[in-house]
Amino acid sequence: MVPKLTFEAIDNPEGMIRLMNNFLIYSGKGFDWSKIYAKEYPDFGKLIKKLDNSEDLRKISSSFFKELYYYQLSNLKKIAKSFQLNWDKDGSKLLLALSKVVEKEWTEDCKEMKAWISLNPICPRFLEQRAFDVYWKLSNNEMKETCLHEILHFIWFEKWKEVFPNYNEREFESPHLIWKLSEIVPFAVLGDKRVQKVFKHIPSVYPEWTSKKIEGKLLLECIQEIYDQRNSFEEFLIKSWEFVQRHSSEI
Repeated sequence: MVPKLTFEAIDNPEGMIRLMNNFLIYSGKGFDWSKIYAKEYPDFGKLIKKLDNSEDLRKISSSFFKELYYYQLSNLKKIAKSFQLNWDKDGSKLLLALSKVVEKEWTEDCKEMKAWISLNPICPRFLEQRAFDVYWKLSNNEMKETCLHEILHFIWFEKWKEVFPNYNEREFESPHLIWKLSEIVPFAVLGDKRVQKVFKHIPSVYPEWTSKKIEGKLLLECIQEIYDQRNSFEEFLIKSWEFVQRHSSEI
């Protein structure tokens, strides 16, 4: 049994905008997401170009994206239907392949997952609800890449709970190291030939991980080596976790 992935236009614009504002307010650490919003929405980028006050930024963002949401709502619903038809062509095969790769059956309580078509280009995921956002401007292939990346998180953390029963779910979220590892491993895991046989693509990870080096070697290459040398997925999980712990100050 594999879960059913259902696509719908996001029905909580206030929550969507609140999350977008959280990404927009740059703390000075990590990735500056505001550049992505400015690139995806040039008119919005012009409005916030010279702003340095977070409260003004929130007000402009809330007004801009609320108006855009209601203007595009019918289009978001059409996109949801189109994405659903495209995903359904091989979605079940992808979820089955993912289960085999992670060596973990989908749990009985995971019968449905939700993909919310959203204005947010960052595409956050929500573990408890087994839901995530999908950016409305994505192509069909980009949509599938995003869905696989986010769905991997759901089954990855189920496997994590099995291997590390004394887990703390708060550490599954940013900025904890466990969360960072979950965002680094998709390149290796989704590159597995069993997934690629169903859907050929280059798995995506945050840009900051693609250029990160550990002792002169690219971080993704280090993780790939651990994956390629594994005897089981559990071993990969354990050894990749040991690796990032050893290099936590660099990651």
